[in-house]
This record gives sequence, C-alpha cells and structure tokens, in this order.
Amino acid sequence: MRWKKRPNKKKSTIFKIFLIPLLVIMLIQSVITIGTLVVRRTAGMLEAYSSGMMSRLVENRAVILQNEMNQRWVSVREDEEILGGILAEILEEEEIPLRTFMESDEMSGRFLEAAFPECLSRLQNNSTTGIFLILTGTDMQNEADFNGFFIRDSDPYTNPVNYRDLLLERGSKDLSREWNIPLDTAWTTRFHMEGQGRNPAEHYFYEPWRAGVQCGDADTVDLGYWSLPFFLETEGADSYEMITYSIPLRYEGEVYGVLGAEVSSRQLYDYFPVEELNNSKQSGYMLAVRQEDGSYVSLTGKGLLYSLVSSVKKPIFLKSTAYEELLRVQDIRLEYQDIYAVVCPLKLYSNNVPYKNTEWVLLGLDTEEDLFGISRRLYIWMVAAVLAGLIFGVFGISLMVKHLTRPVKRLMQCISGGRTGLAEFKPSNILEVDALYEVVKALTDSQMEAENILLEEKERYRVALESSKDVFFSYDLETHVLDIVNNKSENGKWECRNFESGFIDPRYIYEPDRDKVVEALSSRADKLSVEFRMKWPEDAEFVWVLLSGNTVYDIDGRRRKLVGSIRVIQEQKEKEAEQLRKNTTDGVTGLYIFDEGMRQLEERWKSMVQSAGDAVDSEGSGAEASGAGSVKEAGSCTGVMANLFLNRLKESNEKNGIVFGDMILEEIGCLIRGSCQELRERRNVQPVAFRLDGDDFILWLEKLSREEATEFIENLLEKIAAGFDRELFTVEVQAGLVCGRKETGAGKLICMARLARSFVNPGMTKAYVFYQDIPGIKEKALPPLQGREIISIEWPEFVLIAPLFRNFL
Repeated sequence: MRWKKRPNKKKSTIFKIFLIPLLVIMLIQSVITIGTLVVRRTAGMLEAYSSGMMSRLVENRAVILQNEMNQRWVSVREDEEILGGILAEILEEEEIPLRTFMESDEMSGRFLEAAFPECLSRLQNNSTTGIFLILTGTDMQNEADFNGFFIRDSDPYTNPVNYRDLLLERGSKDLSREWNIPLDTAWTTRFHMEGQGRNPAEHYFYEPWRAGVQCGDADTVDLGYWSLPFFLETEGADSYEMITYSIPLRYEGEVYGVLGAEVSSRQLYDYFPVEELNNSKQSGYMLAVRQEDGSYVSLTGKGLLYSLVSSVKKPIFLKSTAYEELLRVQDIRLEYQDIYAVVCPLKLYSNNVPYKNTEWVLLGLDTEEDLFGISRRLYIWMVAAVLAGLIFGVFGISLMVKHLTRPVKRLMQCISGGRTGLAEFKPSNILEVDALYEVVKALTDSQMEAENILLEEKERYRVALESSKDVFFSYDLETHVLDIVNNKSENGKWECRNFESGFIDPRYIYEPDRDKVVEALSSRADKLSVEFRMKWPEDAEFVWVLLSGNTVYDIDGRRRKLVGSIRVIQEQKEKEAEQLRKNTTDGVTGLYIFDEGMRQLEERWKSMVQSAGDAVDSEGSGAEASGAGSVKEAGSCTGVMANLFLNRLKESNEKNGIVFGDMILEEIGCLIRGSCQELRERRNVQPVAFRLDGDDFILWLEKLSREEATEFIENLLEKIAAGFDRELFTVEVQAGLVCGRKETGAGKLICMARLARSFVNPGMTKAYVFYQDIPGIKEKALPPLQGREIISIEWPEFVLIAPLFRNFL
C-alpha cells in the first residue's frame, strides 16, 4: 500500500526549530546548575566550612588554655625539691624524725616560715591567683585542723613591692606582720578539714595526699591533681570560685604536706572570648569533664549559651551530626534553635594517674542560626539568581531568534521562486545566509555542466572495461546486490544475501582457501586484497586470482559500497611455486637442501610425537590396566634414521671431473627419490630425504621397523650398485642406521646414524651398520650435526644429466 502524506500535519518553522532547542538548553543549563548545587551538596559544604571555622577557633582556645595549665600554672611542682631541702635541714638540725616534726606545732611553724618566701616568690612570678601549702598529719579520715598558709593574688599580672594586691586567707598572723600582707575577712589560722570523701571542696587537699601515700614511688608529674571548681569558705556565702593544681610533698617516701596553686574562675573568663564565636554574643565557652557514660559535667565557662546549658544543673549529652567535629546538645534549645558544640580535649594528666575526672575538655557553643544561617541564605540567593537568569534568557532568546530567522525566511521565498526568485534576492549582510544563496545559485548553474561531464566519464569507463581482461565488481553493503562487469557469463546484478562469504558463492572457492576468503570478505577493512583459488561456473578447474577492492563511503561517513576487481594470477603463482622448489631442493640430486630437509624432518617429528601423545591419552584406564606393557609400547621404535655416505666421491671428481661427479649424485638422488615414492605409495608413510653434505644423505623412514628398514636399505644399495659399471666408476655407498624413539630428538638420531656409518668397514662388515649393534657405542662421542648447502652447476632446464650419463655408459 502506498503511503500518503497527511494534509493536516504542519511542518515546523525555522523559528520554532531555533527557539525550542535554545529554550531547552537554557532550561537544562539551569537544571544542571541547580542540580550541581544539590548533588555536590553546596549547602552542606558551606555548613561544613562554618563548622570547620568554629572547630578551629575552639581548638586554638583549647591549645592556649592547655599550654597555660600545663606549663605556667603547674610550675609550683618545681618547689618540691626546695621545700624538701628546707625540711631536711630542720630535721637534721633538730635531730628528730619526720613523725615528731609533724606532731610539733613549733617545728611546723619554723618550716612554714622558711617555706613562705619561696612560695611568695613563686606566686609573684606566674599568672596564678593564689598559692597554698598545707602540712598533713597522720590521719586523713577524721575531721581535723591542719597547719599551713594560703596566699591569694587579686591581680596576678602586676607585682607591687609592698604586696598590697595580696591577701592571706590562711596562716599565722606572724607571717602577715612579717611580710606586710593583709588578712582577708574570712581569714583563719589553720585549715579545717572534715575528712577524706566527706566534702568535695576538700579534694584539692585529700586527693594528692592519698595518691602520695598509695603511689610513693611515682613521679611528681603523675601525682599532680586538678580540682573541680569549689569555694574555699564552706560556711556563709562565698562568691570566689576557683580551681587548684596541687601535688603531694614527700620526704623519704612519706607525705608531709600538699603544695598547690589556685586559679580563679574570673581569670579563666579571659580565655573564653565568646565574641569570636558570635558577634551577637549568643555563644559560649564551657570547661567541662567527660564522664564514663559519655556525658559532660560543666565546671565553669562564659557566655549566654554557657549560662543556658549550666542552668540545667545536670550532665549534658551531645549527639553526633553530619559533620565530623560538630555535635548537637541534646534536649536544650534557645528559642527553638538547636545548640551545637565543638569538643576539644585538654591533655592535663598522663595516661596512668590515681584520680577520677581526668578527661577535661573545652566546649565551644553556638546557635544553629549563627552557624548555618549565612550559608543557607546564600544557597537560596544562588538558586533565585539561577531562576532569574533563566527567565531573562527565555525572553532574550525569543527576541534574538525572531530577528535572526527573518533573512532565512526571505531566502526561502526567493529559492521557491526558481531562477527568477534567486535573481530578486538582495544581500542580507549575514555571511551564512549570503553564502547559502551563493551555493544554491552555483549549484543551479553547474547542474547542466555536471550532467555533461557524467556522460563523458561514462563513455571513458566503458572503453576501459572493454580493453581489460579483469573482472570488475561493485557490491552494495546495504542491499547485498553484486554488480559484475566484464565477464562473459556473469555480467549483471546478483542477489547475495545467503552467501556466507559475502558476495561469492562458496562452491566456486577452493575448499582449502575458503576460510581465509570468508574471513577477509567479512572484515570491515577499508582496503581488501586476498589471493585464493576459484573458478567461474563455466570453468572446469580452479585458478589463482587476486581479489582487491576499496570501500566507498557516502557523505554521512557510512560504508556504502565495495568496489574492486578480480584478476587471474595463475601464471604468476606457477612461477612462484617453481622458484620455491628451486630454493628448497638441491639442483643436482633433486632432494631437499639441508635447511629445508631439517625443517621437514622437525615437522614430521612434532606430528609423530603429538599423535603418539594423543593415542596414549585416549587409551585412558586401559593403559593403567596393561601396566608396563603400555609403557614399553609408548617407547617402541617410531622409525629408522639412515645416513648414506658416497665414498670416494672426491677421488672420482679428481679423476673424471666434477661433471661426472654430479652425474653420479643425480643418479643416486633419482634412485633415492624413486624408492621413497614407492615406499610412500606402498605403506602410506611420509619418508624424508635430504642432502646433508657433499657426499652425505639423510633418510627418515617413518613407522618402519628395523627389519623393514633393513630391507629398504638393501634394495636401495642394490639399485645404486646396479646403476654403475664398476669398471668405469667406483661408486661405494655406506649406510649407518639407528632406530628412533619419540623421546630422542631428530638431530641426535642423525648424529647417531653418522656415528654408526663410521663403523662400516668394506670387506669386513656389511655396507650398513645399525647403531644398536655396535658394542660400547654409548661410550663413544657423537659427531656434531653439521650440514651445508652445495653450490652446483646450474644446468639448463632442458638438459638432463642422468640420460647423458646413461648414454655415456
């Protein structure tokens, strides 16, 4: 049924063709931009950057605070040795033991008076807000009063000469008078302690004491104790909160006091600049201790969020977020905003210390809006900008396309008018439109000229075909139609869809060449050249042809046709075969030369070994049942290697001339070839014979037993002896034979046959000797395998030396 065009269907205008793709491109570009922002997680990257900035700020603050605590505030432990020296002098001077010293208030007072200036000097030279020294007793469990002193520095960054910024919280009045240090309002002479474990505010004293007693051999660095924030005064209101670092003082392994430094919470505030986290100060820093359950106990801090978190009065828990270093405070919010934290651990203790609450951390706190508000607003503005650009692009492209397509429409109208319309076209000053006009006009003018040229070329092509014997063809790769030209019976077009070889019927291709031809014709190579044997339907015999061709592409770059020729090269192939025969056979004997003979022998040997291996594998379990018998059969004789030696050839050449020597060699070669041909026809075997040297020949008698080989050699020697008159020529041929096995190489068999031939002694032995029959032969060294090609006189092809030789005889 013939297809009819629908009359109602409208064709697209050039305006739509340009406008719609450009609008789609703009839309896709916007989608890609927004999709990139979404897929690449731009908002997440901005949020990660904000969290990273906060993490770095908190980490810097943690490093500064940790350095202060580990380097400057713990410097009191350097006085342990000095105080120990003072104690040793007193004990040595008074000649009393340490226990007597600890029980004597007088001795304790002397020690405190001597230690006071050392501690005062230490306080003035660091940034701590206080220093204390408390002498221990013999019982840490019961409530007791302890001697010592506690000096507080209200301004650790200035050091006036008159000590007016210092206050004595605990200690003797004598110390206050001597050093002109005023007493605090809550001053007392001694330290009143309730006993170990009863008051957490006393851990700064009892914990170092306990650790010094239990770990007497430990280093002082490992026994330093950081107390949690506490108030020194337990009775009444005390707004002075502090943390302390204290160490046990030991003499000969016994603890006699606790030395420590105080840092007030107000001084810690200087290390918590909340403004750097949030300009609106809706942030905070918190010094905390991490518990075993993962919660955090607040110690001290600064900022609005610290006040909010610490007001809960219970440990806080932090939940992980999508950002590695950012955590969210659980169950605490600020005006419907989540609170986020960055945790930086403080390394204040060594790995093995006898204390609890050793995991101190610094938390930076900030609100969700401050962390992610800017990045989220930036993301929204980026999306809005892309959408605004899309809307602007739609309107701009519409106007541009309308303006650009106006000259194209005018050119279309002129082309529709034919030659008259083209003549009326006015230049548009647009390069592409004016170039298209010139092309259309040039095509119209050259159409008639092109037709005339095609007719002329067609006539030339016809004349060229008539003067050539080659067959030309053109094969359509899409329709599978073959067009043959210049053939007597096959001219015309032929359908070739069902041929495996492409466009040649496989019946007309010589079977050994068929696979090669099919592979060549099935390839997608641009150039084709293959030599094979074929025949046309009217021919009786196969002849050698050369099929060559080139692929023709259409303007779209697709393979359209294969154009080529078929030339008969039978005469060329015959010349090549004759030249190959001359290159591989001896010009006098007609036997293989040494290299070709060895190659033929190696091929037959590999084939024989492979056939023997396949036969053994196919027997399978039968070989196992037959036992040693199968092994013996596998190693049985696979043929006989023979070495024929023409004795006294050199003397004959010197006596009668080289020509007569070549006549003898040609006759012997003819007899060897004839005997091998008879053996090939009679036994269906492939014997190999070649000329090893000037007077040496090698014969491989495949699949012949020793007896069969003996019979063959005897017959051959008889033929050679009968072919020459002993009165005119002395022709003496000697032979060495060896039974071959597949495990012995062909080259070694030749050497063994040559060695056996050397044991032939005319008049005393037969004209042939088997290698296996020579006693002690295995002890003999094999001669080297050496062969050479003999350069003989090149006789004309029409001159046969052997008939001349027979006529001479």
